[in-house]
Amino acid sequence: MKNKSLTNNLSLNNTSLLFCLLSAFVFITICSKSSPLYSFNDWVDANCYFTVGKSIFKGLVPYRDLFEQKGPVIYFIHALASLISYRTFFGVYLFEVLIAFAFLYLVYKTLELFCGKNAFYIIPLVALIIYTSPAFCQGDSAEELCLPLLMYTVYIALKSVIQKNDITNKEFLLTGIFAACVFWTKFSLCGIYPGWFIPFAIYTLINKKHDQLIKSILFIGLGLLAGTLPWIIYFGFNHALNDLFTVYIYENIFFYARFESSHHSIITTVISRILSLVAGFGKFCHTFPIGLLLLITGGFYFYFRKWQKELVYIVSMFLFAFFFIYIGGRRYAYYGLGLAPFVCLGFIPFFLVFSSDNEKYKLFSRKTYLLYFVLVFTAFFLTDNRYMMKLRAKQDKLPQYKFAKIISQTPDATLLNFDCLDMGLYTTTGIVPNCKAFCGLNIHMKGQEDLQQKYIREGLCDYIVTFKNNLNGIDTNNLYVLVDRAETPTDVEGDVNTYFLYKLKERE
Repeated sequence: MKNKSLTNNLSLNNTSLLFCLLSAFVFITICSKSSPLYSFNDWVDANCYFTVGKSIFKGLVPYRDLFEQKGPVIYFIHALASLISYRTFFGVYLFEVLIAFAFLYLVYKTLELFCGKNAFYIIPLVALIIYTSPAFCQGDSAEELCLPLLMYTVYIALKSVIQKNDITNKEFLLTGIFAACVFWTKFSLCGIYPGWFIPFAIYTLINKKHDQLIKSILFIGLGLLAGTLPWIIYFGFNHALNDLFTVYIYENIFFYARFESSHHSIITTVISRILSLVAGFGKFCHTFPIGLLLLITGGFYFYFRKWQKELVYIVSMFLFAFFFIYIGGRRYAYYGLGLAPFVCLGFIPFFLVFSSDNEKYKLFSRKTYLLYFVLVFTAFFLTDNRYMMKLRAKQDKLPQYKFAKIISQTPDATLLNFDCLDMGLYTTTGIVPNCKAFCGLNIHMKGQEDLQQKYIREGLCDYIVTFKNNLNGIDTNNLYVLVDRAETPTDVEGDVNTYFLYKLKERE
């Protein structure tokens, strides 16, 4: 009897792993522009990461040799992806599938705490809601890559409460490592950690578990050190520690975040920050409406079930995470994806109702595999990226491939992406930048615009790609001539972007 029970558990574990893996593969393939179904991932942020990442193996060091503002973890992931495919996002796509698998499996383990081992039946629906939301954006965001790390914190917090077990030293250590990884990817996503640790510290002090609190601080600290030391060594070895801290931390805080000038009063600044958070909530509601509904549903369900301690943890983690994400004043659609771990908890009451013994309401069981085909079919219509999927057979018409064909005629060509974010030409040509300010950024780094204009005046690059013909009014010393122009496809917001390609006259 014991062997039969063990066999059943192994079978359920294998099935849950398979459900999570298939869900990750299917929904990333459908929803991410990095997948082979798409002609190209033309998202400028993703191309920035890929350009910096592949340059690492060419001897360039982020921040020191190339201006970019995300954390080093995301660049090294893209560096590894470039070893799989140097001029496409196929390697990135494989990483996205693995990351989605880890995230969905942790979602399953969290739902299992409340719903039992059959909770894996709802995982495809979870994947549909998360990956087809506007907050998922175009695929390959920092938020997406951090999802399993954030979900792990939610999982261990709730597991310790429900199972009434202390968090182990290994779990504290892993939390510290994962927190460091999140910090060195995008530090505005780190709010979940104080949101978890503060209630934990209060509960341990109330229950006089001082030893556990001390051990938690020790092992989390060791984890933070383990997750940080590789970057200290790498940038220290390359004499770039000052560049790391100046660009990634200082300039992100004081130039990327929209803080007011120092002459404003404290009251004015506080009011402005509150309004920023309110606006951030509005943006979250707009880009993740189903996520908001699930958050509210889950919150009320926890409250009426009197899961008070669990609710304290969830509310604290959510509020801190929300505060860190939106306090800076920027409100891009993909920011909301950083709150997806909390959205997943809203599936708990939904599963408990529709997996009941009442066959009238039973949706999630072995008998309803047809439902999953419906979910997959639905994903094609819900993803905002499907407009790009239609261009798979016409990719040579895209600016990234049209311009690359022209540039390939020049041996060892150099390129400058002027005054706009990386539009993907470094990716399709395989060119590694020869300029520190290799593209325009959302952050106004000191001297960045002057550097780009200096490159143009000196004719440092063979080709320049720019947006909306904005070489007009720039002093080019009459060195460049326009050789082509091309439009991007109409995106989900109805925008069409026009790019212009210039060539150095001496190379004609």
